[in-house]
Order: sequence, then C-alpha cells, then structure tokens
Amino acid sequence: MTPISEFKRRAAIALLCVFVSALAVTPFFFMGQPLPEGSRWGLRMPETHDMFLHFDQMRDFYQGLTAGELYPRWEEDTNYGFGAPTTCFYPPGVYYLTALLYPLFHDWTRVLLGAHLLMMAGSAAAAFLLARRCMSRAAAAAAMIAYVVFPYHAIDQYHREALAELLSFVWMPLMLLFVDKLFANTRRLLPAAGLVLSYGAFLWSHPPTAYQFTLAFCPFLPLLALLRRNWRGLVWTGAGLALGVGLSAAYLYPAAVEQNFIRHEIIGQIWPYHETYLFMYAGYSKQYFDFFQLLNASWCFYVVVIVLAVFASLALGSNSGTVSPILSALRSTFVFWAAIGGFASFMMLRMSAPLGRRIPKIDIGVFSWRMLAITTLVAALLAGATVQAALDAHRARRRGRFALFGGLALVILFGGVLFTIFGIMAPVNKQQAFQPEEEHTNYAIIPCTAPARTDDLPEMDRTTLDGGAGSVTVREWKPQHRVIGVKSSDAAHLFVRTFNYPGWNATLDGHPTPLGTDGETGAIVLDVPAGEHLVTMDFLDTPARRLGAGITLLSFLFVLAALAIGAFAGRPKETP
Repeated sequence: MTPISEFKRRAAIALLCVFVSALAVTPFFFMGQPLPEGSRWGLRMPETHDMFLHFDQMRDFYQGLTAGELYPRWEEDTNYGFGAPTTCFYPPGVYYLTALLYPLFHDWTRVLLGAHLLMMAGSAAAAFLLARRCMSRAAAAAAMIAYVVFPYHAIDQYHREALAELLSFVWMPLMLLFVDKLFANTRRLLPAAGLVLSYGAFLWSHPPTAYQFTLAFCPFLPLLALLRRNWRGLVWTGAGLALGVGLSAAYLYPAAVEQNFIRHEIIGQIWPYHETYLFMYAGYSKQYFDFFQLLNASWCFYVVVIVLAVFASLALGSNSGTVSPILSALRSTFVFWAAIGGFASFMMLRMSAPLGRRIPKIDIGVFSWRMLAITTLVAALLAGATVQAALDAHRARRRGRFALFGGLALVILFGGVLFTIFGIMAPVNKQQAFQPEEEHTNYAIIPCTAPARTDDLPEMDRTTLDGGAGSVTVREWKPQHRVIGVKSSDAAHLFVRTFNYPGWNATLDGHPTPLGTDGETGAIVLDVPAGEHLVTMDFLDTPARRLGAGITLLSFLFVLAALAIGAFAGRPKETP
C-alpha cells in the first residue's frame, strides 16, 4: 500500500469519526421547548438531571482561572454568595476543557456544544484505536460507531447531561489500549506512560466511573496474562495504575483526607448505593420510573449483545483452522472483554449485593448502574468483533457463516441505533428548554460549620461591620483573594460573606490574624481594633493539598522521564 493510499484511508476514518460524533451530539442542542423568540432552530438545550450543576460550576471555574489560579478550588457565587470548596471534591477535569473553549466562543451553550463534540470524537477515536489492535479497519470502524450510538452513551447526554462522566468515555478505551500494548510489547515505557496519563486523567475527570472501571477490569488482568502467556505485562500494568493514582493526587488525596470538612454523607443518604441496582424499584427509582426503564432496557440490550457475541465466538472455535490470523489473534482479547462485560453486568443487579458489600468504598460509584458505561464499551468492541467474523467468513467464502455473523452484526448495530434514536433522543425534544438557576446551591459540598440548608441563609452584603461605628470598603474581591479596608472608631467584628473553611487565611495590616465563624451563617468573622486597617484574605493550600500536589508533580516527572527514555530507546540506531 502506498503512503498516499494509507493517508486517504486514515483521513476517511477521521471524517467518519467526526461525522458520527456530530450526528450523535448535535441534536441535543436544538431540543427543548419553547423555541427562542423569532427562531425555529435556535441553539438551546433541554432540561436534564445535572446541567443546572455543571452550568454554574464551569462558569465559576473559568472565573477562578482568569483570576490567576492554576487550580481553582473555591466556587465563589454558589450558596447565595457564601461559596463552597466545590472542586476540592468534585473533579475539575471537564471544567478545564470548557474553560479552554470559552475564549473561542464567548457563549456557554456554544462552549458545551464544542465540548460535547470533542469528547464524543475523542471517545470514538479511542475506541477505534483500541479495536484496530486486533481488527481490520472496517470492523474497528463498526466498533467505533457502536460506541458512539449505543444507548447509555446517549442517556448520559440527553437525559442526565453527566458532563464529567461523558469525559470518562474517552479514557476507558485508551486505558485498555495501553494495557494491551503492555501485554504485547517488549518496549513498554511508552505504553506505560500512556496508561499513567489516561488513568490519571480518568481520575481527574470522574473518580466514580474510574473506580468502577478499575473494579471491573483489574480482577481479569491475570486472565489476560494467562491468555497472552505474559506475566511481565501484569507488573507493568500495576505500576502504571499506581502512578496514575499519583498523577491525580493533587485532587484525589485532599478530597479523600478532607471529606469530613463537608457534609459528604448527604450523597449516601439521598442515593444509598445498595438501593440503586437495576430492576429494583425503591426510593428515588420510583420517582423517576421512566428513566429507570431506559436503564433497565439498556442493560438488557448490552447483555444480549455480549451473550450473542460469546456464542458466536464458540461457533468459530469449532473450526479455528479456517479463520484469519486477525480473528485468531482476537480471541484472547475477546475473552478478556467478555469477562469484563459479564462482571460489570452482574454488579448492577441486586444479587451482587453480598459481594458488593465486601468491596471497600464501593459506594464511591454512588450508582451501581454507572457500570453501564463499561458495558457500553464492551458491547461496542464485541459488536466490532462480530463484524470481523463476518468479514473473515466472506474472505474464506463461507456463505453460511457470513450470513450468520453479518446478520448478527446488522441486528446489533441497527438495534442499538434505533433504540437510541426512538427510545432516548426523540422523547427529549418535549422537555422544557434549560434555563440557568438564579441561585446555585450544592448541599453535598457545604462546610460542616455552615447551616445544613443554605435556603435559610439571610441576605448579606459581601462585608458587614458590627459592634462600632465605621465603614468597610471592598478594594479587591476575587474567588480566592480579597482585600478589605476597614475604618472604625471602636473595636468591631468584620463579617465576610464567605463560609469559614480550612484554607482561608487572613492578615490584618500584614500580620496574621485568626478567623472566627458566625454561628448563624457559618460566615468568616474577624476581630478588628479601632482605627483604619487593611484586611487581606486568601484561600491557601492545606498540608493535605500541598502533599497531594507534590505527589502529582513527582508522578508527572516520572512520566516525562519514561516518555523521554522510551522515545530515545525507540529510535533506530544509525549505522556508521
């Protein structure tokens, strides 16, 4: 094959990736009632489960970045202006993406459209690269299309708008891609660095799905090592995962250590993990009955795909001498994928509870049905494997097998497309158009020193002086930095409309001064003596945040070293 022909093939795959991604994503941004005034096709979004959360948080995160913070941790405008340490606990990965796009579009709805297109195209490309490791281009393209259009991927956007979880669809196939390379290559530094980066990015993006994915595929790594007869790959994979955790430590470590500073238990009270199993109608699943019917149907669809693909592989195994080298090499990977998909499917059912209760911190996933993201990837890959079987049978001129596998592949792909279009996408157009909240609150990330319900907070100016005659002037007010001038004839208490939370520090005329907490509102209180003074407040790193940042930096240096050594070692030696 000539270089020009190869370039054309790659360009065709890239165009297909973009085209399919656009078809899957774009309709969402023209749905919702009523239509904008004077327009039939105005850009908008329908109401979803989580958009109210992300819309405000991405704007506040961008505001923190423009104020000069590399990692903005304090959300200034939430909770009626009292703020919250939102991205100390909620992963900031997707907000870096939206912040990167805002200077290009200057409109948050357009930013979201761009972010969705990039995330979908990224996930499609990652799925293609993974499938291409053991499939032909045509079969890998089929797996890519399936990954884009299969039901839960659409549910995450059109019904949930789980923005951070949508980003996780990029990292799952990349992780499996680099793991596959670690079990196949003798030069492992570059794929190991790729695994570290993809797993670290996964944890920065959405730890619940990252933890569930880790639970689903790690137990089967020894199976992959056995199938490949390569135990060194197991060691390298373990090292890559460990460094990936280190790469995310700047976020993950303080989020774990400092969780008792907020009312994190609210999540477990509202959504108890062991009441979120599919086909189990309890609590809030009764309230959102139609949504849970979609989840149940998606689970059934994926299980049917996995079962049909497994039976197809057994049929192939009866006459292995007639299959192509591609399909023969695919078998060990096929077993690994099917094992992951079967385990994830089981863990979403109530019968898995005895096992689930023995898994440490399984409730990090919040919802057991989030594992549908995992089965989306597995079902897409197995659909591609079925297409590969059909292509192999066609080349071998085995009409019966070609009809069997070709028909099976068409049923899987068209069944997924029809389910997504008519069961998931079409009904959303009847939803109300999204409108941002006037006031954004987040009950799960409220400091323990603040009232449990922010709805009861009184209206309050940014700063208030109590206990003496005087005046207050706000000279500078940024999300994590404030400068306040105070003039008073008597000693007074300065109230600042910001929840007192570890990390806030203050100086009075350049000297450190202690912070108090108002018992009614949780706001910061400072004692200010009589006279004219300058109060400076900054939200600084705690010891846990500094340690986490140090671990991330050290892990990143390891990755850079691995990339440099791997790239240098991979160069062909020059002959004299």
